[in-house]
Amino acid sequence: MSCCHICWEDAVPTHSTTVCSHAYCQPCWTQWITSCETKQLDPTCPECRLSLPSAFIQTRLGRPFLRQSWRPRVSYASATNHPPSLYTQQQQQQQQQQREAPPASSSSEPMDLEDALTLAALREQLGAKQCPNCHIWIERVAGCNAMMCLCGQRFCFDCGWMPTTPTATTATTATTTT
Repeated sequence: MSCCHICWEDAVPTHSTTVCSHAYCQPCWTQWITSCETKQLDPTCPECRLSLPSAFIQTRLGRPFLRQSWRPRVSYASATNHPPSLYTQQQQQQQQQQREAPPASSSSEPMDLEDALTLAALREQLGAKQCPNCHIWIERVAGCNAMMCLCGQRFCFDCGWMPTTPTATTATTATTTT
């Protein structure tokens, strides 16, 4: 048995892709594929970006993947040098709500207070922040503040600014913390 590489819960081997063998639990696969669908991206493995077979996707979603018949392929400038005026009041409010929200737990069992406090202290020590889209915790490992979460959301790790359109540049390496 292996564990999910997103939420780190135990995942059975049938949840891994047939070709690349990266393992994820059913809820994480569903969220990842749905996020690709929403953002009009081709569904790929979150780790190695290998294309996912249609049958695999349909099994995970319980329905066919909704592909757009036409979508523009446009390159956008990097969002790392954004002016402060682009950091909207709405984004500030979203970031404040995320800070006030209780920590998300992928486990079905409730977390006791001691574990929650230990986890909160670890996140603070690591400087982890939540993705503004899927709210998974992310730790900046190296590089600049331009981040891309496993869900595909790009954002500034320093201030939380999110571009309204995807960028074509490679974002900083990030790791998720649970």
